[in-house]
Amino acid sequence: IIEIQKNIANEAQAAEEINKMLSYLLGRKDLKLIFNENAGKFSLQRGDKIAKRLSEGEKTAISLSHFL
Repeated sequence: IIEIQKNIANEAQAAEEINKMLSYLLGRKDLKLIFNENAGKFSLQRGDKIAKRLSEGEKTAISLSHFL
């Protein structure tokens, strides 16, 4: 249980770091990476909805944030 809790904490921290980079690179805070603890998956959200139809700039910012 402790090991799983550590992994969840690490994944949530990673999402926070990527969100900081995304807001810096895009100049806005509407696009966020959210970690769903129950499903153990990440989702990309714009506002309260799952982000669809990303622009090329958004795709590039996400890739760069993930790489860094």
